[in-house]
Amino acid sequence: MKKLFVPIILSIAFSNLAVLLYVNKFVITLDNLLDARYLIPIADMLLGNALRGNVVGIGDFYRDIKRNENRYLYSLSIGADMYEAVLPYLRKSMRTVVKPTLANIYSIGIVALPGMMTGQILEGASPLVAIKYQISIMIAIYVSTLLSTTLSILASLRTAFDEYGLVKKGLYGKKI
Repeated sequence: MKKLFVPIILSIAFSNLAVLLYVNKFVITLDNLLDARYLIPIADMLLGNALRGNVVGIGDFYRDIKRNENRYLYSLSIGADMYEAVLPYLRKSMRTVVKPTLANIYSIGIVALPGMMTGQILEGASPLVAIKYQISIMIAIYVSTLLSTTLSILASLRTAFDEYGLVKKGLYGKKI
């Protein structure tokens, strides 16, 4: 699993940085994209959710391949390349990853008021502005989580699979 560390960290860093800079430039329209007042809280929200998504997504992906090893090997044996053979497992993992984020988006404002939105309202900002920011942050979290998990899984494929598309021995360890 140590071999998967570098590709996964780079995928998480790239996707979160891309979404963070996009939000700071085009949503908030900051002159200084690295203004700590905005950078730190937004990066914290994106990174926290992306890490949760990666833990769930990568674990689910490799567990499914191990659980359905015969089906995966059958796909390879009838001519699918590695990417075609892992596609169903990648799709299932992505659905598993986005479900909690979507549930959170559905409940915001109805069941719970998020801290950012509440803080803006208490500071004196218009509730409409606070809602717009919250919607944009939730979209950014969704995109960041989906992008980082997808890139992490795809980046880990080169390390976790051999040239024949088989999972390398020792990847799973003793238990899964």
